[in-house]
Amino acid sequence: MIRLTNDHPRPPVAAGFAWWYVDMIDAHGDGFVLIWSTGLPFLPHVGRPGCEAAVNLAVYRGGRQVFYVLESIPAADVELDGDVIRFGRSWFRTMNQRGQRVVTAWLDCPVPGSTARLRGTIKVRGEALTVTPEGDPDTTHAWMPLSAPAEASVRLHAEGFRYEARGRAYHDRNCADLPMDALGIDSWIWGRVAMPDHDLVYYHLLPKQPGAAPMSLLLEARAGSVRRLSEGKLRVAEPRRDRYGLGWHAAVTIEAADRAPVQVRLDPPIDSGPFYLRHRLRSEGAWGWGEACVPDKVDRAWQRPFVRMRVSGATSSAWSPLFTGPSTGRLLRLARWWGIG
Repeated sequence: MIRLTNDHPRPPVAAGFAWWYVDMIDAHGDGFVLIWSTGLPFLPHVGRPGCEAAVNLAVYRGGRQVFYVLESIPAADVELDGDVIRFGRSWFRTMNQRGQRVVTAWLDCPVPGSTARLRGTIKVRGEALTVTPEGDPDTTHAWMPLSAPAEASVRLHAEGFRYEARGRAYHDRNCADLPMDALGIDSWIWGRVAMPDHDLVYYHLLPKQPGAAPMSLLLEARAGSVRRLSEGKLRVAEPRRDRYGLGWHAAVTIEAADRAPVQVRLDPPIDSGPFYLRHRLRSEGAWGWGEACVPDKVDRAWQRPFVRMRVSGATSSAWSPLFTGPSTGRLLRLARWWGIG
């Protein structure tokens, strides 16, 4: 289903998918999640997704989402120039510099119904991770933790929105040569907790094959070194049901032979949908972010009009201003989008 490996070159647009992930969380449990991707099926496609690209940013304060953008970008507007990759009018660079992983994102994204675009920078720096590859080398789905623990700074602005912050950051990458729903994965949960002197990261996948055992990758990252926990297991609480019917666990427990058990509590979904959930995590006074996904529930025909409401760019719907941009002022942006007032 998945293999753990180090970063390796891959074209910006592949037959399957690739995504780059950065999150930040501060001492108050506030922060952001940023993803730039190609080929993911989370956009309102018609039929099997091609090589469309996307930039997705969500900002959270006080346990709620205060800004959201998901920009759909044609494959023709994705360009690789050395270590820099361009997605529409946004640019991203992730590279190793003398043992440090340095990430810079220059964001320039449309906000439906707004007179100003989202613009600003996100910078991340931390010791680069080198992992011991594990898993079947023939497995197409690769997971590459790139930096943890790391530090991030962010400065963003849009109409009615300004965000400047610093906090603990994490950076990784996933890619595959096959579509997401062809990887044999029934569902997965993932999480990262920023403990005081290290990060704990879990990736727990359930297979489609009846009777096959779940797969858990449990990592501990300290000052640029990362190790897989010995005899690691992830125990999950009984599932609850989100409003869209997806199951989620209010707590997970990380167990290993070489460290004391750690219980991680999940807040109710901070973002929810019919195939994806995101949570804020808590453990021993530390914070983090987590997610759950059911690939086979992605891109169903009935979902596409609703998914389009959360998209900016060429595939925006007439209702996009209600679900994108700053959480304040959405009715005003909707009226402006429709030419009212």
